[in-house]
Amino acid sequence: MLSKQFLKKNSINFSKYTFIGLIVSLLNIFFVWLLIDILKIETLMATSLVVMSVFFLKFYLYILIKLIKKQFFKYVAIQIISALLNIVLTWFLIDILLIRTVIAVILVVGSLFLARFSLFKVTRLII
Repeated sequence: MLSKQFLKKNSINFSKYTFIGLIVSLLNIFFVWLLIDILKIETLMATSLVVMSVFFLKFYLYILIKLIKKQFFKYVAIQIISALLNIVLTWFLIDILLIRTVIAVILVVGSLFLARFSLFKVTRLII
């Protein structure tokens, strides 16, 4: 059986992760939409710029709210995998499957959001 303390700690961590994730995800969706649909920047370039911009922002926000340990290289490894998947999946959904930008980005960001939390837990990066 899972202890109440274990469940409480994981609930708090997931709440923190969700709070930062929501903020960063909304910024991600907005800026990808802005760069692709409004400024007409190529999908791969726009997504790459946004993903790189939020990369460091998330690390410092996670540290600030005491969600993860200051293990930058572990964080980098997880984020690189996530960033590459973000770029490729967004490109695939928008340019190949012709899914609207906002819908494609929501699908990609949402699924990667859950995958990253799982990787943070598995690698013991979460405090």
